[in-house]
Amino acid sequence: MKNYPFQQINEKFNKFFSEIQKEFYDDKVLDLNTNIVSLPDRYIVEIELPGVKKEDIKITLEDDHLTVQGKKQRKSYEDEKLVQVERQQGDFKRTFKLNNDIDPQNIKAKFEEGVLYITLQKLQVEKQKETTIVVE
Repeated sequence: MKNYPFQQINEKFNKFFSEIQKEFYDDKVLDLNTNIVSLPDRYIVEIELPGVKKEDIKITLEDDHLTVQGKKQRKSYEDEKLVQVERQQGDFKRTFKLNNDIDPQNIKAKFEEGVLYITLQKLQVEKQKETTIVVE
């Protein structure tokens, strides 16, 4: 075993772990922290997406499935060496099965301060007027 100066050992250690961390985080599908709030006339889906650009978010509705997907990328620097990696990056995708009480023509999305808000209007069910049933 060679006698390495401390600096060379430290550089090898940092290189080894930064490559492992980079590999681990680059190909990961991210979990999305989500709240769903029910109000009398609508649902609000709140999804945390810190560090994501609005243009990197895609929302689709197919049949009764609402899908939110995109990519979270970190800023990179020339000649960088990752020393510590804690912020997640990579692709994200989350699909929600919608209830029958959602108006698919009246879904809105807003992105502010790193949170995506999707408003799902509930269908307005008309209360039926009183009907008299004739007994035969």
